[in-house]
Amino acid sequence: MDSLWNAVSLSPISTIHEVPGVGYRKTINCGKVVAMGVCESDKTHRHVPIKCNCGNVRCKICFPAWNRRSAKRFTEHGVGVLRSIICVRQDKTINGSTITPADESNMAKLENAYRHHTYHMVVKPKDGMIKESDPKQTVDDLVREFMKEYGSFAGRGFYHPYTISGDAWMKMQPLLDTNKSDRMQSWKIARDDELNLGDWYDYVDFRPHTHIVASMFDKHIVGKTYFINEGKYEGWSVKVIRKIEINDHDNMDLYRTYLYLSDHCCVDTLPSGRVANISFTYGLLAPSVMKVTSHDIVKYCECRECHSRLLKYGVDSFGNATSHLGTDEHPAYYTKTVIVKQWAIRRMPAFGFGSCPLQYYDSRFMESRHPNVNAIVDPPDPIW
Repeated sequence: MDSLWNAVSLSPISTIHEVPGVGYRKTINCGKVVAMGVCESDKTHRHVPIKCNCGNVRCKICFPAWNRRSAKRFTEHGVGVLRSIICVRQDKTINGSTITPADESNMAKLENAYRHHTYHMVVKPKDGMIKESDPKQTVDDLVREFMKEYGSFAGRGFYHPYTISGDAWMKMQPLLDTNKSDRMQSWKIARDDELNLGDWYDYVDFRPHTHIVASMFDKHIVGKTYFINEGKYEGWSVKVIRKIEINDHDNMDLYRTYLYLSDHCCVDTLPSGRVANISFTYGLLAPSVMKVTSHDIVKYCECRECHSRLLKYGVDSFGNATSHLGTDEHPAYYTKTVIVKQWAIRRMPAFGFGSCPLQYYDSRFMESRHPNVNAIVDPPDPIW
């Protein structure tokens, strides 16, 4: 395997970095059906099970729901930023101040780059720079500064300290469903200990890297890895995994990317098991540039067949609906609290439009235009 991805030995038991779904659950009812959503108009319509969720990101049963919510939240943030750029271009104002013609031109460049030059990248610092004992925040700060100098004007990053080991990956092959994502399946196999190795950490190696959904002014070639050859970031590398188109209506591609990246990233948690920090942002996505307003609304869950409201029913020991948990005067509806957010640009972003201090290349000829950067095509795939 390429030296870029050489594994660092990992102690059998480690609690330095927490990963979603690797730990304990808070209740014995996690994942069990505790109630049933029944159509208000026709009780024969398909019932919707309501499962117990402990809210602990360490719980391998409950964390997928947290993961879906996180991916949805990150996607809404990404789309909200695009919409805020569109609003500035339409209104020609930022925070009530009229923008100049030069700013208007820059905002047009910004929108075009954000829509069409957003990539899923993997950043790997110089070998040996990151130790297993280094806190997540330290690694996040290093990579954030690197991406700014690399020329990215917006991004969200996820620190991944571990990868599936080569031995475990080979043993998993007979268990993988070829119709599904190998990567997502491999992490589920490790969490469920389907190979009977005894512990989750027996499935992984310490190979620190950071996945980033990054927006660039320059085109990048999917499948290429760029190495920084000298200077402050000598030995660092950036691999371009795929291109992501961002628009204001259909963003399933962005959602699925975030779903994968938050599935096995490093997280900081509170004693309760709630997540304190999962990712970092910079540039256009940072709170210093974007302001957000939010409010809660109560959403009634609907029947999948007729879109009527769902009533909450109790369940028996077999998980079948029994009786309505409310009354005729005060029905118990199946509801969810939804946080609605809106983003707006605080100030004109101070970006060097079109500049890339560390790297700039001609995508037509795949040639480097900067002496400090060397690019190769299709290096050996790391086992992320």
